Amino acid sequence: MKSAIAAELDTHWAWRPVRRTRLRWGRWLAARPGFPRLPEITNHNIYLKSLPRAFAGLRIAQLSDLHHGLYVSLREVEQTVELVNYLRPEMVLLTGDFVTQSWVHIEPVAQALGQLRAPLGAFAVMGNHDHRAGAETIERHLSRHRIHVLRNRHVLVRHNQTMLGLAGMDDIRYTGNLRAALRGLPTGIPRILLCHNPRIFLDAVGQGIDFVVSGHTHGGQVKVPGFGRVYRRSFHSGLQRLRQTQIYVSRGIGRVVLPVRFGCPPEVAVFHLKPSSGDENDPHASC
Repeated sequence: MKSAIAAELDTHWAWRPVRRTRLRWGRWLAARPGFPRLPEITNHNIYLKSLPRAFAGLRIAQLSDLHHGLYVSLREVEQTVELVNYLRPEMVLLTGDFVTQSWVHIEPVAQALGQLRAPLGAFAVMGNHDHRAGAETIERHLSRHRIHVLRNRHVLVRHNQTMLGLAGMDDIRYTGNLRAALRGLPTGIPRILLCHNPRIFLDAVGQGIDFVVSGHTHGGQVKVPGFGRVYRRSFHSGLQRLRQTQIYVSRGIGRVVLPVRFGCPPEVAVFHLKPSSGDENDPHASC
């Protein structure tokens, strides 16, 4: 019986001609004018009812879909970490897909993410590619580098004697369990949910979550005029709201299937938490 390493090597060699073709196309597209070189920094005011005064103005950075591997170098990940640190967020949210299936990239990307600096901490959840590569191994390496991994559980983030609830769950196509993530989470405080796949949104609405942070879609990654999208518009990218729940779907950093992004630059999202009155006429109110 072949070992896991031998099986992975066989898969690698079988796909080598396809990868060479993708890389050639990638180099050609990378030379075109306007090809994104660095992640775009997007800023968003997130208005939450019952947000404690101590958290007003809190800056939260989101990193998603790094996909360190064949198409995303370690240096690209390190540059993104440097960019996030330059923004000086109080908290960093990591919404999965740290690697593209292969386990060999887990330790390097965890070490790079260990350089993130945020006073209130960095928090992570698993994406679908992380489960394929080995979610337990990724959790172990991230935890070793002081990143809090939320696998179907929550934590209370405390600041100046107040707190907000931060829940995280595994990818919904694997071992994700929203009820377990929320079990025991107090009501009456802002509740933020991290989930890699934005299709959790409707379930989150049913649970009265204030704000969902997701990725997975890459915003489409390659946008060609005239072609339709796989994901419904509401779950594709950006900020959306339904009833009392808001969701932000990041375009992410990395690339899969094709080694390029076109018409859809990588993104580092920064959320600025603001208190809301909860008035229905307030377009930013979380209820």
